Amino acid sequence: MYAPGPQDRVWFNGRWMLGAEARLPLADPGLLAGYGLFETLAIEEDLVLDVDEHLVRLRRSAEALGIALPGLELLSRVAWMMPSALAVRQGWVKILVTRGRNCVMFGGQRPAAAPQPAHAVLLPWRRDSSDPLVNHKTLNYAGSIMGLEHARAQGADEGIWRNQRGHLTEACTANLFVLRHRRLYTASARDGILPGVTRGKVLQAARAAGLAVHEGKLRLERLQRADEAFLSSSLQGVRPLIKFQRGAIGSGSPGPWTRRLAEEVARLRMEQARAARPGPAEAAGAR
Repeated sequence: MYAPGPQDRVWFNGRWMLGAEARLPLADPGLLAGYGLFETLAIEEDLVLDVDEHLVRLRRSAEALGIALPGLELLSRVAWMMPSALAVRQGWVKILVTRGRNCVMFGGQRPAAAPQPAHAVLLPWRRDSSDPLVNHKTLNYAGSIMGLEHARAQGADEGIWRNQRGHLTEACTANLFVLRHRRLYTASARDGILPGVTRGKVLQAARAAGLAVHEGKLRLERLQRADEAFLSSSLQGVRPLIKFQRGAIGSGSPGPWTRRLAEEVARLRMEQARAARPGPAEAAGAR
């Protein structure tokens, strides 16, 4: 999990301070019940990626869960200040809000290397697509951590969830895509997934590239017979999935469509971030 160090700069309820000074009150429902939301954004080459999309999703979830937010313009300005505040060109930013009206933003550095191809296993538990939290990125994150621990105990990188009907939904920290015969398959929000920001860019790039896109029921057999598969997330972009359970997916190497979509999604994200980057006068308003 990504967390600030005691000497790292943190923006907490409108003030900059050290990580050691930022404390949630014990009565905050975010601490007592995981009643809160978060967004994790990538920093690439001193740019913060997909700021507007993350804030739109945060606002939508906050409205659904009855969580008050600071103004989105303020959050956007602070997010764009984070590379400078953290002195990183390749990193991450986390925005965290609680039902107790606390808001904190922090971040750190991460490796610049491309993500390694992944191996996933099927998780032994299921998620109910009618759960009121299932489409939101909440602080109630223990299930995802348990899923990752289960996968890694089996020598894998990720675990794949099923819903109550037995259909595949997503990985613990990423959305799941399956490719077969120039068709791209992924679960829909109705199936019980987090509608990922990078997932949206993948769908845009896939349609532009001429792939037929199917959002809906994703059966286990489709992944087992896939030509290619991959995961998408804000920090890793498009990550090839080359092994599921004990068997290889397709050739057992990143496929041509996966590589093509990874490049196009990365290009789209950087192009949009360059266009969205605020000028010095706008960024100064967050100080």
